[in-house]
Amino acid sequence: RLSYRMEIHSQVTAQGDKVRELKAAKAAKEEILAAVDQLKKLKIEYKEQTGQEYNKGKILKIIKMTRRQAIMKSKL
Repeated sequence: RLSYRMEIHSQVTAQGDKVRELKAAKAAKEEILAAVDQLKKLKIEYKEQTGQEYNKGKILKIIKMTRRQAIMKSKL
């Protein structure tokens, strides 16, 4: 389940980066709107699958927590 979260999180992040790049390049309005629509769909999918809003930094916290838990279990 964590790997799916990481995958969809990466997709949302990449699409957000694409939207920023298109805006910076002053791309055609239609192209930007299409990219924004795709970003919105990915965010909705993320929320449906994880039960949480997308947060760019949140996945890093989840990974760190998972690593800590694995370390604690290995010490037992």
